[in-house]
Amino acid sequence: MTITADPVETAHDTSRLDVFRSILATVRAHRSVRRERARLGEELAQCSDRELAEMNLSRAEIPHIVRHIRIG
Repeated sequence: MTITADPVETAHDTSRLDVFRSILATVRAHRSVRRERARLGEELAQCSDRELAEMNLSRAEIPHIVRHIRIG
């Protein structure tokens, strides 16, 4: 006796797997961007006030810049 998978069930399972993989990829991408923003914030925070002024930035602007910079 041969047992075969129902094509509808198999397609449904594949679809769920694809959705899960897509969600996982999105979560990973968001985590990567969050890490990069944290790294940028730390790097800017280490700059002196003079260095920030040379970039036309103030220390108060760092959180705004880190939140709104386009990464990736």
